[in-house]
Amino acid sequence: MIVVTPIIFIVGNTEEAMTPYELLDLAQSSYSTSAAYISIFIALLSAYLVAAYMVGGQLSKTQFSLANSLYLVIQTLTIVTIYNFNSAARAWSQLGRSTLPNASGNANSAYLPETVALVLMTTMLLSVWFMWQSRRLKNTLPNE
Repeated sequence: MIVVTPIIFIVGNTEEAMTPYELLDLAQSSYSTSAAYISIFIALLSAYLVAAYMVGGQLSKTQFSLANSLYLVIQTLTIVTIYNFNSAARAWSQLGRSTLPNASGNANSAYLPETVALVLMTTMLLSVWFMWQSRRLKNTLPNE
């Protein structure tokens, strides 16, 4: 007979128990939410790259600085949000698996939220570099 022990959380004066299924479901919900934020990241990245290509060389220094600052702040907050959801999902998943009989607590350990965050940050910085190069290239071309 398999006995699954629920995890007990104390909330205020009451005890709340979560079964392994609920913990794994919570982990899956967190992964799904992070995937939704990744699509937001890609949409912002695409809009920024199109703007950089189309009008990068025509922006004044103030407009250029403002656009880059807003982009960097918004994308950094998006990356932090993605990292937090992925980290929470990993923690919930490991906790849920650890309470299952014959389960490995290290399952799915190859997925690293840190790696995802690093790739997104590198992508963000490369897009700013692209904006800088577009601006510099268009400012050095002779006017026609």
